[in-house]
This record gives sequence, C-alpha cells and structure tokens, in this order.
Amino acid sequence: MRTRSDERIPSGFVRPTAAAAASIGIVAFPGFVLGAFGPSVKDDLGIGDTAFGALFTIGFFVSAVALQVGGPFADLGPRRAVRTGLTVAMLGSAVIALFADGYLVLVLGFGVARVAEAIVQPATNTFIAGTIVPQRRGLAMGLKQSAVPVVTSAAGLAVPVLGGLIGWRGVFGLIALCALPVAWWLPAARTPEPRRATSRNDIWRISHLRLAAAAGGLAAGAVITVASFLTTAAVDDAGFSAGRAGLLLTMGGVIMTVSRVSLGALADRRSFDRFRFVGLLLVVGALAFPLFATGTKPGLVIGTLIVFGVGWSFPGLLLLGVIEQHPEAPGAATAVVQTGVRVGAMVSPLVFGIIVDSANFATAWMLPLLFMVLGAAMMLATSLAVRRRTDGQPLR
Repeated sequence: MRTRSDERIPSGFVRPTAAAAASIGIVAFPGFVLGAFGPSVKDDLGIGDTAFGALFTIGFFVSAVALQVGGPFADLGPRRAVRTGLTVAMLGSAVIALFADGYLVLVLGFGVARVAEAIVQPATNTFIAGTIVPQRRGLAMGLKQSAVPVVTSAAGLAVPVLGGLIGWRGVFGLIALCALPVAWWLPAARTPEPRRATSRNDIWRISHLRLAAAAGGLAAGAVITVASFLTTAAVDDAGFSAGRAGLLLTMGGVIMTVSRVSLGALADRRSFDRFRFVGLLLVVGALAFPLFATGTKPGLVIGTLIVFGVGWSFPGLLLLGVIEQHPEAPGAATAVVQTGVRVGAMVSPLVFGIIVDSANFATAWMLPLLFMVLGAAMMLATSLAVRRRTDGQPLR
C-alpha cells in the first residue's frame, strides 16, 4: 500500500490504540451522560420519557446521515478525519454545557455531538488498519471499542460523584475541555489505497455488508435502549436510588470492557467466523430482557451482567470482521455497518419511551428482546453470505 508523503507510519501499538480509544470515548460520552443523568435532565427541562427517547432518535438519525460522508472521508486520511471529528465534538458539548436551558438547545448540541461521532467512528477503524499490524488488530479493536463501556462506567459514576457538584451540564463542559488535547496527540496513520475506485453506491451493493448493517442495527437498537433507560428503569420501576442506579450502569460498563478486550485478544489467537460468533453472543444477550421485565432489583442486576457482558461485547469483533473483508476501504465498509447501527439506535429508544409512557417497563422491554433475537438471525445470515463470497474458505 502507498503511504502519503506527509504521513509516516509510526511503529508501536500503545499510542495509536490509546489515541483511537480516547477519541471514541470523547465522542461516545455525550450519549451516555444523557442516559445516566436521565432523571435529572428530564426534571430540569420538564420533559417526559417520549421526548427523552426522541432526543436519542434525533441524534442517531443525524449520525446515520453524517456517516455517509464520514466513512469515505476516513479513507482519505484517518488522522485528519479524527481531528475534525474531535473538534466538532468539542463544539457540541460546549453548546450543551453553556446554553442547554431548553429542550431545543439540548437537541441542537446533541445533534452536533452525533455528527462528531459519525466522523470519528469510521475514522478510527481506518486509523487502526493504518497503524497496527494485522496480528494485533483484534486486540487493538477490542481496546478501542472498550472505550464505549469505559465511558458508560464513567457516565454512571458521574451521577453520584459529580452530580451534586457540577451537574450534568458541568460534565459536558469537561468533555469539551478534553477533546482538543486528544486530537493533537494522534500519531500519523497510513491512508488505504483502494484496489479500484470504490463509490458509496458500490459499497452499499455488497450483500454481506447490508446484512451486517441490518443485524448490527437490530442489536444496537436493543443495547442502546438499555444504556438510555437502565438508570430510569432502575429508579422508577425497581426502586433503586439515583446513585445506585448510576453504579449499576458503571458495573455494566466494567464488565463490557473486560469482555470486549478478551474477545479482541481471542481473535488475534484463533481463526474463527467473526460474524457467526457475534450471532451467538446476541442469542445469549437476549436472555437479559425477560429479567429486566420482572422489575425487580435482582432481575435488573443479573440482566445487566448478561447484556453488558455478552450481548454488547460484539462491536469490536464485528468491525474487525468487516475490516478483514475490506482492507481497501475500511472506513467506507464499516460506515455501512455503523449506519445500520444508528438506524436501530434511532428507532428503539423512541418506541421504547412511547411504550413506557403508555403502558409500563415490563411491556417495553419486549421490544429490545425482539430486536436482539432478529439481530442474531441476521448476523448468522451475514456469516453465510461471507462464506459464499469467499468460496467456502475459512474466515480469518
């Protein structure tokens, strides 16, 4: 592959992996902060569960649209793309921190933050592909994607630790302050050289990418709903205090971190079908939602262990499988899958909030259960499509 003259490739593993993980953490944090501080945000702004769910729906819609540009942009220069996204993230968090005294301003700031996420997510995939040798990319992807559960834990911990000191607006101020130092810490990265001109339409015509996008969207719809409503359900349905509900989210993030890193390390050591394995993870993860529906403290605790430890451990492994299949355009290919993820995440929280407002949490939890089961089926179909594409050769 050709390397652009202004992008010398650094040696090493720690700095590029840590920089990619930190970048993901910065752009993912806003959504989890809103979820963790859900009761406070709703009280301060006077909004209900439907409007709160709509906030996430709007954000993920913006992200899905922006990914159509963010994916190809990543393949033109991953470091530049990540830096651009982090700058946008700083602006979005600053708007929320300084001006979010009403619902519309909150929506605006969160929408800007989602644009940043749509730029940084595919760019870090290309960044890993351009800085890490193939034999260590599984661990690098697992560590990068573990930034999401780390910020999930941090968001949950921020409720009892920072909630009374600076509030949710102050936490957004901290996010804005952290964005630019991370942007300038990024090392250079190789820009992939396409085997041929690859347009966005060409990428979307690939059947296994469309299937993976559908599967990822269904699974993401299920787990994002958990992140968005777990603390609210714990307080309103199971009788947890706000602080303990935040700690429940923190526990889930810690478990998810361990599972994602472990799966990444396993992928570097074993050759197996990435997509089929993800499908099996989703089958197990679906068991969490009947436990949530019990509305009991033990049910929520055990369900949290399952959904975060198994059901939401898949993103790094899924993206690794896509990168391995499409080394010529990792940003554009992973953007297809992540577009599906955004669509699923856009639909589920909104519908979930409507069901909660009109019925109850027990009924609402059946929606993400359905999404998770269908996602598992679609992921197994993705595995079959990839095997047909590779003429029966074993997947790396």
